[in-house]
Amino acid sequence: MTYENHDASMTALALGVDGQVTLSAASLFRVAAGVEFDLHRSRNPLKGTSQVPGLYDFSIDAPSVVNEVRPYVSLGLSQALSRRSTVTFDVGARTSAYDDDPRSHVAVGYEIRF
Repeated sequence: MTYENHDASMTALALGVDGQVTLSAASLFRVAAGVEFDLHRSRNPLKGTSQVPGLYDFSIDAPSVVNEVRPYVSLGLSQALSRRSTVTFDVGARTSAYDDDPRSHVAVGYEIRF
């Protein structure tokens, strides 16, 4: 199979708020919430050729965008372990552009400063 040149572009506007609250000298709570709006999204198909009988030339449409407006939220906690190291915990959820199932994430991080 060979594929022709395929490009995709998207322009979105994100409106939201980020905040943080100091819980103690070593702890920080973070929150973010907002909405992304699609302003433009290319709809170029994927085109190519193959040696498969009946599929010599093919064109596959770009996926349909279900949600042009997508809310998101995230919460996080940072805990300083020392002057040079911090551990972070983050959880969040957002809506996908391509289906109605919300996406969630959980992250744990460790930062060390030199």
